[in-house]
Amino acid sequence: MNANQILIDIFSIVFGSVFLVIIYKKIRSWRSTSPKDTLASANVKLPSPRLKRIQECGYLLSISSLTAAVLGALGTLLLILILIHDGTIFNLPQHRLPEDAVMIAFVLTLTLVAWFCHKLFQQYALGNLFTKEVVYYLYKIGCLYALVALEKQHLEQHFQFLTASSPLLQMFPGLFIIFISWIMDEGRKIQEEQELTV
Repeated sequence: MNANQILIDIFSIVFGSVFLVIIYKKIRSWRSTSPKDTLASANVKLPSPRLKRIQECGYLLSISSLTAAVLGALGTLLLILILIHDGTIFNLPQHRLPEDAVMIAFVLTLTLVAWFCHKLFQQYALGNLFTKEVVYYLYKIGCLYALVALEKQHLEQHFQFLTASSPLLQMFPGLFIIFISWIMDEGRKIQEEQELTV
């Protein structure tokens, strides 16, 4: 076993452990301060079943997107280590350097998309459907996904495996818009229910 392999193994163990600790702390903090307990202690009416369903979906999607963001960050660092080990950055074969840089930017941009999805779904898990934070995260996700599409188009010429994964990347915006439209419809129904009870 060479020194680079040992370094990659240590790197994987350390960041894997950090990732598990982060996920554990997130789950523990969300469970200890659930919206139901907070509202019950403040003598506020419990959320409607519709809002509760949105919060549960937001919670699950928040965990999933946080996992994707952490794995994306690890993937970016591992990609840099592999590129350094293979010599395509420091030994500088000039024809490969731009593609390597775009590949790193592509993985990093996908990681940022996952991070902002995590932040958005976290807002939904808290029951915040129409706040300025939600609009901000939606805007960031849209901008970053447009950048992903541009980077992917450039990379498809040099990396054939991206062509095979393109249906998944092309489906993401549609599925995301369907989810957001469901949130908006549920929010509209919640508002109508509140107007009828008042």
